[in-house]
Amino acid sequence: MLCRLEHTTLRKVTANTAIYYDPDPMNTVIAEDESWIGVYYEMPDTDMSRISPWLLRIELDRKRMTDKKLTMEQISEKITAGMHPLLEVESRCLHVRGQ
Repeated sequence: MLCRLEHTTLRKVTANTAIYYDPDPMNTVIAEDESWIGVYYEMPDTDMSRISPWLLRIELDRKRMTDKKLTMEQISEKITAGMHPLLEVESRCLHVRGQ
């Protein structure tokens, strides 16, 4: 049996990053994310008063993720400590806001 150990950084699977001032998450300033953002923030466990107006948007590279056998959920889990993560599988985007 052959085992393979590989170190991967977020940089290796990231296609694009951007920082936005987005003070009203329910009405995001990012047009391409409008279709799925509202649904996430309608969940009752989201305390909108604790969410930062600053947003780090990370777009992941699907091919690199597939090559490394990574999922959106795995990546999100690694960056969630002390953050308010939001992931969208279809568009391969992560939204990260501080609390």
